[in-house]
Amino acid sequence: MNKTNIIFLASILIQALVTFVVFPLLPDRFSSDTKKAFYLASENIDEITGSFKNIAFLYSYLPQDSYQIISFLTSILLLFFLFKKIPDNKINWQHLVFIFPSQFFVLSSINKDTFVFILYLTTIYLIYSKKSWKYSIIFLLYCCYAYLFRSYFFIITSLAILFICWDNNKKIGITVTIPLTLIYFFIPIEYLHSIAYHRDAGNLYRMYYLDAGARTAFLNPYQTPNHLEFLINYTYAFARLNFPVVFNFELRETIMFLYNSSIFILIFKNLSSIYEDQNKKLMLILATSHILTLGLFEPDLGSYFRHVSPLGIFYIFLIKPLLINTRHNHFLKEQKRGFDTNG
Repeated sequence: MNKTNIIFLASILIQALVTFVVFPLLPDRFSSDTKKAFYLASENIDEITGSFKNIAFLYSYLPQDSYQIISFLTSILLLFFLFKKIPDNKINWQHLVFIFPSQFFVLSSINKDTFVFILYLTTIYLIYSKKSWKYSIIFLLYCCYAYLFRSYFFIITSLAILFICWDNNKKIGITVTIPLTLIYFFIPIEYLHSIAYHRDAGNLYRMYYLDAGARTAFLNPYQTPNHLEFLINYTYAFARLNFPVVFNFELRETIMFLYNSSIFILIFKNLSSIYEDQNKKLMLILATSHILTLGLFEPDLGSYFRHVSPLGIFYIFLIKPLLINTRHNHFLKEQKRGFDTNG
């Protein structure tokens, strides 16, 4: 049995533990989306509006008493297709660190984030295909997800296209960016207020009426921002989400900071190999666009961690495991030492 199969079996055992043991013991807030979807599925779906309508439609066909088993079988299938795409000489036990957040937040129950995992898994297959039209299909799939579940994926798609323009031709990138920057300052200020209100209204309610899950929630510095203040709000939110220990030095903030910092550092260490590979470069662009977009809307660390966790399957391909690098570098040093001795 090769290494990939062994790690795949280990991931299945972890998934079984999370799905059948850990997840049922968690507070209700961890399964609130699932319960809401099942409740809506029992109602008249035609009268439901918003992003839960389509997931409720799916739930209407799922028997609630066998929901955990269906979720588990779905997660095994998705993990199988993921590991099938990873070359055996590239997989390492350290990659389980990138997969585990998805196993905990995304694959332990069927929800909107499960479809993000499917979207990113499909994206990986398309990226490594030889189809000339793969970019168009990838962005079309992103737009389909945005239409069905989360409209902010339109922003992720737009950012990714902008970054690709910069990467392919900086003149085109500048030509596109300058008008977009000017257009931003002509956006009606009421629209900026509505985006700021989305975070503040939800978090104010949680802070004053709901104790559970409200500790890492935060408010915008400016509740009714102008264009400059909106950028300050965004910078503050991005810092709160990615460098939370600066604002509150506690366990959850420390875990989130260590995870994010590790990813940033490892990506930076692998930048040279990423930029030499067009496939990896596209994955990095998509991951960056996702992270930058979430800074507009995320209300707290838990929600942010759940929504970035599917990106872990991109990191498997972007980041070389440290132990493999260490052994490889040791081998090269020993080989060089042998050449020097013989010479």
